[in-house]
Amino acid sequence: MKHRLLKILFSFLLTILLITGCYDLPDRIVFPQWDTDLNLPIANRRFTIDELIKEQGHIVIEGQTVEDSIYVLESDLFNLNSDIADFIQLNGTSSVTDVPVLTDSQQVTLYIPFPDGAEIDSAVFLQGFIDLSVDNPSGDEVSLNIVFPGVKDASGSQLFITLNVQPFSSKAVTYDLSNNNYHVLDNQPPEYRNSFQLNASASTLSGVQQLIYVDLTTRDIMFSYVSGLL
Repeated sequence: MKHRLLKILFSFLLTILLITGCYDLPDRIVFPQWDTDLNLPIANRRFTIDELIKEQGHIVIEGQTVEDSIYVLESDLFNLNSDIADFIQLNGTSSVTDVPVLTDSQQVTLYIPFPDGAEIDSAVFLQGFIDLSVDNPSGDEVSLNIVFPGVKDASGSQLFITLNVQPFSSKAVTYDLSNNNYHVLDNQPPEYRNSFQLNASASTLSGVQQLIYVDLTTRDIMFSYVSGLL
């Protein structure tokens, strides 16, 4: 019996020794630590341009608030003494005269230059006039139709002028361009970008071909908007 108890005690002690040999227990327990970066606001302020730019003689800030402020940079190297209206009006006139149009045939494409040699890409007319005069030396009444494909009214309709001229007579009309829009045509030849393009056709009741002569003049043009070379 004693011999059996010794074997049990020896087995227990051996087990204890094996368990303690597999673990390395720390002498002192240390809790985990870490660092965190925190961004703490010191101030919150909105700066305007006039607070950032030092006072200078060539920089002027106009306006009461940030939203309506205008920053003007002036230079003493260039001076211009001119009214702004000089840049948006054409004071001269431009004409084409005695242009022959054959009735009852294909339409004729004509070009009438802008006054002062201006090249206009797009514009809105504040005012302006086209004077049209037709001389009919034939014995038939002639109906003349002229379309300005680059000129459109507020509804988007092209400028279209119709004029009926009695036999052996002349007739003249003036068309007001005010509030019409202009845009140079994409297919307009480069050498005519300084001109209105117009398409003219004429007809008679008899169907007999006749020859009429057309005069066109543009004058007193002023723009509320314009893009191009003036």
